[in-house]
Amino acid sequence: MNLRADPLFQPYTLKHLKLKNRIFSACHEPFLTEDSMPKERYRLYHEEKAKGGIGISMIGGSAVVSQDSPGTFGNVDLSEDKVIPWLQKLADTMHRYDCAAITQITHMGRRSSWAQGDWLPLIWSSCQREMAHRRFPKIAEEEDIARIIKDYGQAARRAKEGRLDGVEILTFSHLAGSFVSPSQNLRDDDWGGSLEKRMRFNFEVIKEVRMQVGDDFIVGLRVSGGEGIRGGGDESEAFEIMKRYAESGLVDYLNIVWGASSGNEMSMSRVIPPIGSPSSPFLDKVKAVKARLDIPILHSCGVADVATARHALQSDSVDLVGMTRAHIADPHILKKVAEGNEHRIRPCVGAGHCIDQIYLTGAAYCLHNPATGREKTVPQLIASTGAQQKKIVIIGAGPAGLEAARVSALRGHDVSVFEAASHAGGQVLTAAKAPRRENMIGVVDWLISELREIGVPIHTNRYIESEDIRELKADVVIIATGGIPNFDFLEFGSDLAVSTWDLLNGHEPLQKEVLVYDENGTESGPSCAEMMMEGGCKVEFMTRDRLLGSWIGATNYPPMLREIYKKGAKVTTDMQLIGIKEKDGRLEAHFWNDYSEEASTRIFEQVVVEYGTLPNDELYFELKLASKNHGQINITELTEFQPQTLITNPNGEFRLYRIGDAVASRNIHASIYEARRLCQVL
Repeated sequence: MNLRADPLFQPYTLKHLKLKNRIFSACHEPFLTEDSMPKERYRLYHEEKAKGGIGISMIGGSAVVSQDSPGTFGNVDLSEDKVIPWLQKLADTMHRYDCAAITQITHMGRRSSWAQGDWLPLIWSSCQREMAHRRFPKIAEEEDIARIIKDYGQAARRAKEGRLDGVEILTFSHLAGSFVSPSQNLRDDDWGGSLEKRMRFNFEVIKEVRMQVGDDFIVGLRVSGGEGIRGGGDESEAFEIMKRYAESGLVDYLNIVWGASSGNEMSMSRVIPPIGSPSSPFLDKVKAVKARLDIPILHSCGVADVATARHALQSDSVDLVGMTRAHIADPHILKKVAEGNEHRIRPCVGAGHCIDQIYLTGAAYCLHNPATGREKTVPQLIASTGAQQKKIVIIGAGPAGLEAARVSALRGHDVSVFEAASHAGGQVLTAAKAPRRENMIGVVDWLISELREIGVPIHTNRYIESEDIRELKADVVIIATGGIPNFDFLEFGSDLAVSTWDLLNGHEPLQKEVLVYDENGTESGPSCAEMMMEGGCKVEFMTRDRLLGSWIGATNYPPMLREIYKKGAKVTTDMQLIGIKEKDGRLEAHFWNDYSEEASTRIFEQVVVEYGTLPNDELYFELKLASKNHGQINITELTEFQPQTLITNPNGEFRLYRIGDAVASRNIHASIYEARRLCQVL
């Protein structure tokens, strides 16, 4: 392949910094720090992208500069010199692969919690409650402002002493953004009012940073092309702000996004486009800005594939293009392109699982790449085993079964997959039928393609029984048969309910007046409700939780709520569905409120429930007594990534394991991770 002709691989000089290609990963915080320091786990995460050939890996998304800016999601702490040796180790590692490293610096302001760190008051330009953490800040005094400006400079100095290549100042969000935004800066002193006064804080920060690091160090800005919130700065003002930055001669690039992460959650979901968003939704706007400014332009919003990245460069929309979440899904993108394996890049499906899981489970884990963030224990590349080849039979071709097959085959084993349905994919096939979730199909498409690439057969329309297993004479049998919709929670009338699966798969006709009852809290219930409302249904969405979508993260629930409200669904919280009865040709739903301790009923034409799944485990239990290990997994060996050695039945015919939703109702990531850590040591 002629890489010189590929715009992705064209070198670029950013001021004095010579870059081997045009691709970068934007600043983000994967919550992999230890004691707020970028130690081994953090370093290994970024090193994998450097191994994969990226030109710049930006670290320290929202790296904090001050003691009164506690990080709430594993932020790198740049407020003390003890960070310098860790930065040096990371920078030296990245430079070995000819990969530049730049860190973002910020003061979180009110976008944090005073009940963390040293329990200091939060600082903001004015006194306004922040939505995500629901805290009230102190109005910054002159002395606070002067101190924090100095802190920015010292953080930049530490980055330089840490042998990084530059810093990126977050100017449109957090404390700095609160001074710039007319919706948040209500001051009438020299730090508020006119645009010049609102920009004063950022310019003082930029000047202090430049004074500390000198001219031989990259200083870039993360800026917004428009806030998109009521009372916020519009695109005209945003361009004027960018123009003033560019003409100051103090900064080396602008990294442009759209939206504001400190205004409201809807605007935040524009900064990080959720699933269902168009590819690179703001690229045309960035191109228009670039045509009018004489400064290098970076952009990294929703560029999920190399075709879009090439277009961004070929159309002269950007100088450098960011593929951040894409590199979480596959850190070896450029290496695969260079080797002629572009078709084998694991796709980013845009689910936002990585961002959302920072707040829900504590790390930016990819929906379907369990190695990212776990590089020390789960390598990106599978090593072949030196042990004797085993015959492995996998029952079920959902995400868990497909990953088990992929990993086992790459280990060198003889693998066969049997699927009762006509197509591989499991529950993902159903999920991908929901509005805005079509890209989910990329999870199983990639796994199926990889199995085809390495020669693993998937036998569809094959319902396997226990007698069939014995005839196959397998060494290892893995049950990955998934789950079935759970109606058992209903005290009566479970036969009168239908599942979200039934509706999404078109197995049940839509009715006019519908109750959608959700105790799962994931995207499954709301996405089904959205599909039904698009079909003309009048929907009441009910949950026993105190809010709907309790397991949907910050980037995905704003567009979900938008559709729920725009399409006129009635939302009821704190109500438990306990049963259903027939009444006059319709359905009487019976409820219980845990707080009022009162029962009630209402009439609907259809009751749709989402209560997770029950294991489809009949085959597992039929095989259990014939197995050497009675189907058990030694959880200590599993979690320590050791081969399974448990034998409770020496006369057994095979080892038997079950994984994924065949064990318990979970999600795609949990299922794939379980398959990976079991099979990577088989």
